[in-house]
Amino acid sequence: MTLIMQIKVLLWKNWTILKRKKRIMVFMTITPLMICFMLSSIESISKESYQVISIHERDIEPIKPIRRCVSARFSDIECTTVGYGIIGSKQQDSRGKYDYIHQIMKNAASANDLEYGVDIKPVVVGAPSDMLEYLETNPNATLYAVMFCDSEWRDTFQRSLLNGTKSEYDLRFPCKFNHKEDNRHMLMYTMYYNFTLTPNLILKKFSEPYYKDFNLMSLK
Repeated sequence: MTLIMQIKVLLWKNWTILKRKKRIMVFMTITPLMICFMLSSIESISKESYQVISIHERDIEPIKPIRRCVSARFSDIECTTVGYGIIGSKQQDSRGKYDYIHQIMKNAASANDLEYGVDIKPVVVGAPSDMLEYLETNPNATLYAVMFCDSEWRDTFQRSLLNGTKSEYDLRFPCKFNHKEDNRHMLMYTMYYNFTLTPNLILKKFSEPYYKDFNLMSLK
């Protein structure tokens, strides 16, 4: 009986207070109803949209040859379709250590009806940052770039300490792995491309699939 009496007293007290503040009482009554109505409307709209929208499946397209890069009109810049580089030393390159990499790119040029040394050509042999420096020095002159790593990827970075000094670290990432059972080995390479030239889905329908860069797929 004591619990029932306490509930009755609390209800009578709240009712007495809310009668004096009618705006608050109306707001407290309508707010939960409005929230329920909004959630129900969102749910019904999402169900109808899901039933109406259908994903547009594209036809399977075969991978085509790499498109040759054409220089812009009235421009003196010779456009390179694929420029590739090797992380290593020029001395080892002259000794023929990287001949198999050059042969890979020659095969790529032959398979895509491109001219090796003009459309596909080596541009740098050295550190990992040399490719980025080459692309910055020669803007709008290379359509795609590939950086091969034959042994290890070396890089350095600096970290600021609490006392104001800077500490420099030398990192080495292995990028060539030999298979134990046979002579096969895995070679790592990095591909560079201009993201602003690839199609995008900005202001497009959500049901449309993302566009693919077939030139990049052909090169890969």
